[in-house]
Amino acid sequence: MKPLCCLIALVTAFLLHLNSAAAEPLEVNMALNPTVIQDTAYEAFSEDDLSALRMGVDLRFEVANLGGFKLLPLVGWRIATDEGYPYQATNTALMLNDLFLGLRVRKGILSWLGVFIEAQGGLVWVDIQGNSDVDMYGALGQRQDYQDNRLTWSAGGHAGIELQIPKSWLRKRNVRKFNFGGELSAGYIRRGEIDFQPKLENGPDNAIQANTQPWGNLNISGWTIQIAANFRFF
Repeated sequence: MKPLCCLIALVTAFLLHLNSAAAEPLEVNMALNPTVIQDTAYEAFSEDDLSALRMGVDLRFEVANLGGFKLLPLVGWRIATDEGYPYQATNTALMLNDLFLGLRVRKGILSWLGVFIEAQGGLVWVDIQGNSDVDMYGALGQRQDYQDNRLTWSAGGHAGIELQIPKSWLRKRNVRKFNFGGELSAGYIRRGEIDFQPKLENGPDNAIQANTQPWGNLNISGWTIQIAANFRFF
């Protein structure tokens, strides 16, 4: 996890340096991403079936304006946590940390409305935990704690609309260094398939058995919606 945090810090510092050199507005995007996971094995980690909620932040700035189409590179981070209770025998927990780079293409329609399309790709750190007091025959036994983590890749994109306060309205109120808006979009995120082989923490290493847990391979790809608040600093 430490290398991933270091990478986040380095990429963020690089983008802030580029933004300072370009003297363009810095945008901070606070986002919620409800996601529907397509792999039914995800039900082992979720009490609400295949839905997962991601949240996080993006930093982006404008680098070019090509005939009204604005190009904005970005760095983003998302975190998601979920818990399940498969077969009423085991408690499970899953945590995702997504770090990605991307490019947004924006087109203004009105002073307060725009449309955009965005592509992104990066790395995903996945951590799972599980514990059970029930053995493979359904009898109570010694508590068993399992843990595993994996690093995989991600790629995806989404398209939607952006809203902002009209600049003319802000100028009349002597607000020139800040703007606020929101966005709504939909898209798809693809992640590399993960082969979990959890270790038994209070005993010898052991993979969770297939007849008690559907853990093995897991694909955490799915369709996603983004609801976000945008803060722009000039």
